[in-house]
Amino acid sequence: MHKLKEIIFSLRNTFIPVVSGDTLRSEKNYSIIAFDRLAQIAIQSGMDIADAYHSREEFMRDSELATSMPDVLKIRDASLVFYTQKVSELRDNRWKHVSPTVNAIIQYISVSLHKSITTAELAQHFNMSESKLRQIFKRDTGLTIYQYTSNMKIEEAKTLLRSAYAINHISDVLGFTDPSHFSKFFKKHTGESPKTYQNRKH
Repeated sequence: MHKLKEIIFSLRNTFIPVVSGDTLRSEKNYSIIAFDRLAQIAIQSGMDIADAYHSREEFMRDSELATSMPDVLKIRDASLVFYTQKVSELRDNRWKHVSPTVNAIIQYISVSLHKSITTAELAQHFNMSESKLRQIFKRDTGLTIYQYTSNMKIEEAKTLLRSAYAINHISDVLGFTDPSHFSKFFKKHTGESPKTYQNRKH
């Protein structure tokens, strides 16, 4: 839970887009990234992926509809309380569903979204065969490593697109070879181009 609380404060030192002369907009952008980070930590703690992202979307929607700074801050605080409670509820059951090794793999993937991650790299890092790694990961998560990594990259891309980052920048941040590769990947998994998604969310 302490890790969740630290997220809100540590994000101030990350790349938060600031809209000149619009403090409310800047705080909303900050909240978008905060909601996403909180959801990711909750997922790593065992929260259902769909539930975590559904809740994140609701917080984002409420934040976008807010018309004052106090309302934006109130929603951000509510998200921290919500995810902290969820993690607390899940903590006792966490290891019943996800082994320590798979949890470590999930955390490794989470902090490595800025580059291309291969099964071979993961297997070497965790000192096991690729087949064994695939087996235990699928057993505990219900997803292949590619599916899980792709889902994480897509969710991170959506967060950055909603925060008004340029597509070229997002492509670089997420470790794609070029913007075209990123656009094809995004469209394959979402059914629309990054630009279309960004325009629709603004």
